[in-house]
Amino acid sequence: ERGNTAMVGIPLRSNLAQAKPMTKLMDPPPVARNPAAQGEPQTVATTSATTPTDWSSIARELEENAGLRVKRIDRSGQELIVSAEQRRFIYPAQGIGRAARILDPQTPPDVSWWTLRNVRLGLPVVETSLERKTFNQYLDARTDLATVSRHVEMNAPYARRSETLYEAPLKRFDGAFNVGYRQSVGGPDGFILFQVAGMYGATFRFNENLWLSGTASYNAYNNYDKFKYDAASRLPRVRTYVRQYLTTSDFTLPNLQLTGTKQLGRDLYGMAYAGMLEYMYGGVGGEVLYRPMDERWALGAELNWVKQRDFDQRFSFRDYSVTTGHATLYYLWGDQRRLISAVSAGRYLAKDWGATVSVARMFDNGVTMGAYATKTDVSSKDFGEGSFDKGIYFSVPFDFMLPRSTRARADFMWNPLYRDGGARLSHSHSLYQLTSERDSEFFYRNFD
Repeated sequence: ERGNTAMVGIPLRSNLAQAKPMTKLMDPPPVARNPAAQGEPQTVATTSATTPTDWSSIARELEENAGLRVKRIDRSGQELIVSAEQRRFIYPAQGIGRAARILDPQTPPDVSWWTLRNVRLGLPVVETSLERKTFNQYLDARTDLATVSRHVEMNAPYARRSETLYEAPLKRFDGAFNVGYRQSVGGPDGFILFQVAGMYGATFRFNENLWLSGTASYNAYNNYDKFKYDAASRLPRVRTYVRQYLTTSDFTLPNLQLTGTKQLGRDLYGMAYAGMLEYMYGGVGGEVLYRPMDERWALGAELNWVKQRDFDQRFSFRDYSVTTGHATLYYLWGDQRRLISAVSAGRYLAKDWGATVSVARMFDNGVTMGAYATKTDVSSKDFGEGSFDKGIYFSVPFDFMLPRSTRARADFMWNPLYRDGGARLSHSHSLYQLTSERDSEFFYRNFD
């Protein structure tokens, strides 16, 4: 290669679209059914209508075994409603099946439906209801899984008269250490430049809908000392200072953000935030999303005022500031809704105006692969090499690779060139991703 270099490579091939998770040796087994508790729901439950139920103990078991961090438990007539956030299982049906096995022997015999209200960052997203009688018939091998799926209902969360049986205390503080990785591929100073950092992320909650989160990072190793080339730019340098941001300081605060969320209507969600929003910018902003339940389309809009941070990524800023924002139309294509497109139009960080088109393919197992392109009113000459911004990306669930179930994902983005045109602000959260379970296709495709 290049007249003076020899290369030897070993290709590893796989089909991510058909990949199966490895055996979960570290997961607790689903709760075993009491052999004496067989038959219809009226005879299955070992809890009588007059026996006090230890709901706090049930909530603990739901988190440990079904991955559900319970917020509250209510009862409305013959329906038991568990409001919770799924924190472990990527496939929603898996958490519901485990929860049903826990609830069945411990809920009163006159409860005929279990409803799981999925809550993400304080936002109720979807309610999934399972008929108790049919579930027990399935456990007794008196019906099949297809019949069970026909006795599951998914609806937009709605208010109804209910009795609160349990309300969990607010878990105010949450924190963990992890390893961070950043890379640049294909640049003129080296095929791959990378950084490995030790990170600590923490969250303090004022209530379920308002929290302060932050990340501290310490550089363990990087080879960005080879990064010498600063691309020429005719635009404000909103992204091409990447070398300075990655090499000025070993200890950085990539993110320190106050975030609030609110459900503004049955299908309308809102989020506001302020602070150090990403490693290059701090400021204030907000986002709204209108996403009707089980529709192919959704509409979103965001507006931000941000200022460029100093290279040491602490609490000081540079002189550059900008108001940036976009309106976005999301649409799911095909009979099985596995092709997702997003068209965004608005103002970018370099004060250029234009649009971004993104198309991605979603597979049954949760893998997503896609590409995007951005064209703005910046000419090809002013943009520089590459003419316009574009890239490819894919997202793979860590669930494939670990012996314990997890909702964490490995996200990879490849931009062939760092340029200033068409640059967007990064976000810690996206309302469209937070409400992804409003599309029931993923739930039913992985019902087994």
